[in-house]
Amino acid sequence: MTGDASREQLRAWADESLLAGFELLARHPPAGEPIAPRAFGAAMAYPTGRSLGFFNPIVALQPAAASDLAAAVAWVRELGMPLSLRIRRDAEDPSFGAVALELGLVRDPWVDPAMVMHPLAASPPLPDGLVIEAAKPATMDRFYSANAYAFRIPLEAMALVRDLTPPDVVDDPDIRLFGGYLDGEPVACSFAIRSGDVVGVYAVGTAETARRRGIGTAMTWAAVDAGRQWGCVAATLQASAMGEPVYRAMGFETVAGYVTYAEPRPQAGPAGPSNVSPDAG
Repeated sequence: MTGDASREQLRAWADESLLAGFELLARHPPAGEPIAPRAFGAAMAYPTGRSLGFFNPIVALQPAAASDLAAAVAWVRELGMPLSLRIRRDAEDPSFGAVALELGLVRDPWVDPAMVMHPLAASPPLPDGLVIEAAKPATMDRFYSANAYAFRIPLEAMALVRDLTPPDVVDDPDIRLFGGYLDGEPVACSFAIRSGDVVGVYAVGTAETARRRGIGTAMTWAAVDAGRQWGCVAATLQASAMGEPVYRAMGFETVAGYVTYAEPRPQAGPAGPSNVSPDAG
C-alpha cells in the first residue's frame, strides 16, 4: 500500500529513516560525549559508541569510492568501536567484496528489505491479554525487561539493552519506546523513530513463548500509531526473513534493499536488539 507517492519518494523515505535511526543513537551514546557523524565522500560514518558493530555503521546510499569507505572504517576503528557497513543494494559495487575482505569485513547473505507503508493504515484491536506501554523515565527498567525477554537476552547481558537505549533516550522527542506485556508478563518490544514526515519502525521483538499470537504485529502497529500521532504520512522498516511476510500482509511494500558487511565475531555471544525484527508474529 504505497498510495500515490513515486518510487523515488518511497526510497527516499526509507533512506531518511535509516539515517535518522543512526543519528539518534549518535546523539545518545551509552557513555561519554556524543561524536558527530562524519562524511567520507558518499559514505557517512556513525560512531554511536555501542558495543555491537551493527550500531556503529558506515552507510553508503550512493556508490562510494573504496578509498572513502576505507577512510571511514579507519576513523571508526581509531575511535575504538566495532563497526559495520550498510550499503543500499543498488549502490554496491560488484568489486567491493574483495575490498571488504581487505578491511576485515564479511558480507551478510541476507539483504534487508526496506519496506514502506503509505498512507498509514488503521491499526486493528490488540490481541487478548496484551497491554502495550510507552516507556517513561520512571518505567525504563520495565521496558528493559521487555527487551530482554523479546530478544532472549540473559540477565547477565542486560548491559546490551541499556547500551542500545540509555535512559536519556526516552526524553528525546523523536523516539518512542514500547514494551508489550501479556497477562502482565514482559514479552515484546518495538521502537518508533521520527524523521520529518516518516516514522521508522525498529527493534520489533517477541519472546518465543508468545509468538504466533499477533503480538509482534501489534508492536509494529504501536510504532505506526506513534507516527500517526506525530503527523507522519508514511512508515518504514527493514525486515528480517521471518518478519517480511507479516509486514507485507500489514500493507508494507519493499522499495529497496540494504546490504550489511560486518566484522566477524571472535566467538558466539548473546544477540542484542537491532533495527531488524527477528519476529513480527
